[in-house]
Amino acid sequence: MSTKQKIVKKKVKRQSGCPPLRFDDHPESHAEIVRHYKKFFQAGADSESQHYAELGSFDEALADAAYAKAADGKRHPHQYRLQRANLQKVHQRLKQYDLESCETFHELFVMVHEAIASISGIGELMVYDTAHRLGAYLQLKPEYVYLHAGVRVGATALGYKPSTKWIEPTSLPKPFQKLTAGEMEDCLCIYKHALHAIADQ
Repeated sequence: MSTKQKIVKKKVKRQSGCPPLRFDDHPESHAEIVRHYKKFFQAGADSESQHYAELGSFDEALADAAYAKAADGKRHPHQYRLQRANLQKVHQRLKQYDLESCETFHELFVMVHEAIASISGIGELMVYDTAHRLGAYLQLKPEYVYLHAGVRVGATALGYKPSTKWIEPTSLPKPFQKLTAGEMEDCLCIYKHALHAIADQ
């Protein structure tokens, strides 16, 4: 069976977060993973960012990000277990920071981390997601690949230490250079198990 044939033929519906993938067979290379991501997931990821980019005001974007709202107005699956009281604290903390003054995504990420990471129940995934949503509104794109949750699992398959906080996009294998840093983050999460399978070959 050819490499092309081993990729699932059925189109994968874009889900929020890192949906488990079922391949007919494991992808055989990083290039195959990137091709599959671009075909089935890239557009969905772009549409999620577009939703925040098109909100009417920063206050609206701040509220939606704090309460982890997806484009359909519902709670994002990444944060569906978080207590509303903690999300209210996120909103209140974020309003105390001049997030609109940030000139880079990394500056925004650091400021969001400082604002909300100490809140009970708020982990590194919520920190990144909040910064990413606000970054979409502010037109600030990640310069680095930030490691958290499933992304860290994927990154360890490429040899990065679990303690790593973020990595330079140029340090990833060549096939991943076709993606933006934000897409690399998405890809490492979605394909974390496939990446480990390739590493074990």
